[in-house]
Amino acid sequence: ARVGATPEAISALGRAVEELERSATGSTDVNLTRKLAAAQSQLGSLLEQAGRHEPAQKAIQRAYDIRRHLMEQHPGQPALALDYADS
Repeated sequence: ARVGATPEAISALGRAVEELERSATGSTDVNLTRKLAAAQSQLGSLLEQAGRHEPAQKAIQRAYDIRRHLMEQHPGQPALALDYADS
């Protein structure tokens, strides 16, 4: 595992994801939702580095789903399409 994938880092990022989930629920703030997707993706990467493949896949899938939803809801925003393509 790489240095960044410490249990402390994973825990801190997990808490940040939970807070972003709460804040983004029902919100129309696209930037907040983009931050949530980015945090989910980062969490997935850390979990993967730590060898925790199943939770990593769930986090990565969640990021993908959020980005797809944003792109579909805001088709005129190229940044959202790029986010989705990076998923």
